[in-house]
Amino acid sequence: MDFDGEGSYDHGGVLICLIDSIGEKKFLEAVKLMNQEEKNHLKAYLSVGMEYGQKSFSYDDIKNYQKYYPLIAEQLGELR
Repeated sequence: MDFDGEGSYDHGGVLICLIDSIGEKKFLEAVKLMNQEEKNHLKAYLSVGMEYGQKSFSYDDIKNYQKYYPLIAEQLGELR
């Protein structure tokens, strides 16, 4: 998962829609073998997806995605 430029905004928005559609647990099953670099990309896509995607989030929510996606945040090492 590595997209640069404007495409990353689109992919981030789709990522948010996908997670909301299938749920965090199923999403985590699909990405459980990611290495640290891929996890860092995923964090960035979550952020831009929340900011520019179809679903509306406040600025504070975007910076604290853990509130909406706690299982993903835990898997990405954001919550312990």
